[in-house]
Order: sequence, then structure tokens, then C-alpha cells
Amino acid sequence: ERRGDMPPVEELVKCLRTNGLRGWRQPLWAAGIIASLQLTKQEKDAFREAGAIPCLVNLLEVGPEMEVCRLACAALSQLAYGHPPNCAAIRAEGGLEALAQVLAQARHYGEVAHWASCALTQLTFKQAESCAVLLAAGAVPSLISLVRHQREEETRANALRVLCNMAHQQEACAEIRCANGLPIIVSQLNSGFGSQSTAIAARVLLN
Repeated sequence: ERRGDMPPVEELVKCLRTNGLRGWRQPLWAAGIIASLQLTKQEKDAFREAGAIPCLVNLLEVGPEMEVCRLACAALSQLAYGHPPNCAAIRAEGGLEALAQVLAQARHYGEVAHWASCALTQLTFKQAESCAVLLAAGAVPSLISLVRHQREEETRANALRVLCNMAHQQEACAEIRCANGLPIIVSQLNSGFGSQSTAIAARVLLN
């Protein structure tokens, strides 16, 4: 989408607040806009200040409406990318727990799992507190399951990135072992030369 076509931030956030009883067209449209644009730091600030983050976290809880959930995950990933204040706001709104729940429910839905794991990659990078929250939310078994079962390499790589971020903490390492994650992570070393999964799996094991 061209930069000049971006609607006002306030209009997009108003659409995100639309109750699902009126249909999902407006939240889908607004979340899709946020997810598809390369936002500047100032625009990311503006979305946070306008209240977009709690709206997007709420959209993660719509259950069977997987397209709404997918776009909400993608929008949160976009807002979190390279933006610590937005990462902190997502954490404060319960976004990590909500994403962990999405991952547990959507591990077999490729695109939802992809964007949920992508958002968690942004939220846990150099964020020890977020890693601890995600660990407490029980996300490790779901992440291990993604590594084991997902065919799409980028989704597996995202899950490994999150595990790599978490593995700087001893408690997370213990949980990975308890979830029988080590053999699954080791298996990714055979993904092939140049594979993202191979390189990231090696980093997880180094931690």
C-alpha cells in the first residue's frame, strides 16, 4: 500500500474497536493496513498512544475467526519491530499470554502460527522480562511443537528464534529439556546447508 493512502491513525483504531457482533470487516481492514505498511517510529508511537495495542490484543481472543487473529498477530509484530516502548505496552496489556494461547490453539494453522511466532520473536529479543512472562504462560511446549511439526521453514525458524531468546534464562532451558525439546532442536541441524533453522538451532544449543 502506498504511504499516501494510509488512513488517519484514529480512524484505524476506531475500526479496531468495532464489536465483532457487527461483523469483522472493519477490524480486518484496520489490522490489515497496520500489518502491511512499513511504519515509521513516529507512526508506531501514534498507534500506541491512540490505543491500538489493547484493541489488537483483544482481537487475539476471537477464537474461530482465524483471519482476524492472523492479522492481529501480524499487526502486533509490525508495531513491536524495533520499538521497545511498544513491546513494553504489548507486554503490559497481556499480549504475551494472549499470543502464547494463540500458539497453543493454532499450531496447525500455518499463517496464524507464523505471525504469532513472528510477533513473539520481536517481543522477546533482548527482553528478559518478556521471556520470563512467556515462560510462565507455558509457551515452550507449543514452540517445540512448531519446530517439530511445521513444514514452513520460516515458521520453524521463528519458533527457534523465540526459544533462543528465552534460552538465556536457566528456567527456560530446564523447561525446554522437560518438553523433550533438545532432540527436536538437534534434528534441525540436519535441515541443510544455508538453512535458517540449522543456524538458529545451533544458537539455541549454545545458550
